[in-house]
Amino acid sequence: EMLLACGGGQCKKADRDRRCSLAMFCLARCYWRGIGVLKDEKLATYWYRSSASLGNQYAQTQIGIFYARGTMLSGFDQNYKKAVESWRKASSKGNPIAEFNLAGCYQQGLGVIEKDANRATDLYSRSATGGYEPAQDRLEELIPDVTSAADSDNNVYRHTSPVSPFKKFETKTMK
Repeated sequence: EMLLACGGGQCKKADRDRRCSLAMFCLARCYWRGIGVLKDEKLATYWYRSSASLGNQYAQTQIGIFYARGTMLSGFDQNYKKAVESWRKASSKGNPIAEFNLAGCYQQGLGVIEKDANRATDLYSRSATGGYEPAQDRLEELIPDVTSAADSDNNVYRHTSPVSPFKKFETKTMK
């Protein structure tokens, strides 16, 4: 079976032997949103899981979001421990959205052994440095006098409404 999916302006081909995780991730998004194909959450879930199992950081982040939300139609019961596990994998690859969501879990004690404000602050900082603008807002709420070198260099775009990773987990895409 040959797959063709578009990601970042370039098409990637994958077959079951080569197993291109980016093509799988892009195909999952197409099925999830109904882009170019009929919307099918079961197929989307299959491709997200396949991509994540090959180490795709974006799919790992999305799987974490599904677990945090408890997207039951797709077979995900709400399970913060599994969300944290998936976000840790993506975070280890420098994914700023995973770092942001993982920070919220440490801040609130969701899916982790105990709350850890220092770990949460470190993860928010890494996320902000990685260009994820809601992380800077979260840092400013936690530490009102925080100034970011990334912000002063205009690498982090300002954002007026703070996003809370522990109130509502949202799917965000990287630019």
